[in-house]
Amino acid sequence: MACLPAIAPGGHHCHHARLGVDKYAGSRQSRRPGLHGRASEREVADGHHPGSRPGTGRACLSPPVDCFDGKIVAYTAGFSPNAEPANRMPEKAASTLPGNARPLVHSDHGRHYRWPGWLALMERFGLTRSMSAKGCSPDNAAAEGFFGRMKTEAVHPEKWEEHTRNEVLALVDGYIRWHDRERIKQSLGWMSPVQYRQSQGMAA
Repeated sequence: MACLPAIAPGGHHCHHARLGVDKYAGSRQSRRPGLHGRASEREVADGHHPGSRPGTGRACLSPPVDCFDGKIVAYTAGFSPNAEPANRMPEKAASTLPGNARPLVHSDHGRHYRWPGWLALMERFGLTRSMSAKGCSPDNAAAEGFFGRMKTEAVHPEKWEEHTRNEVLALVDGYIRWHDRERIKQSLGWMSPVQYRQSQGMAA
């Protein structure tokens, strides 16, 4: 899950499982988007703190990233880097899956991903966990990459640290919509994730 405090270089990161983008998750044994695999087959999640005006508290983001095309499947957000946004994320992400899809959920070894409650959520939604080895950054690459792009393209240039945390949550929502629907990627033939899925005859 990602929390956005008053932004500092590098930010603060919490980690979650890879079923989306939850800064409390995140990993991927990845296939390059658009080249192999199927949508909803592998997802990465992690958490991040986008940044809000000092004194207004933090806004925390937990989004799952589909390794097929980099689409943000769903996301949860809140004002504290605790288990609550991370635990809501699997249910929200699972509700977007095709009927028989059971993606791998990549994550680091954060303690939240080893708690009985998290294991129960994985079992409840029929999801397979894949935890990275200690110090193995590729498992978190898709989620960390998303947070890095969000900081470069929106958080820093738009000075999110000057906004209240409620305003930051609205900015997060707008960025994710733009990211999925309009931000083009070379690996997707210069299409956005939504455009790419539509070109493949898939529900976006």
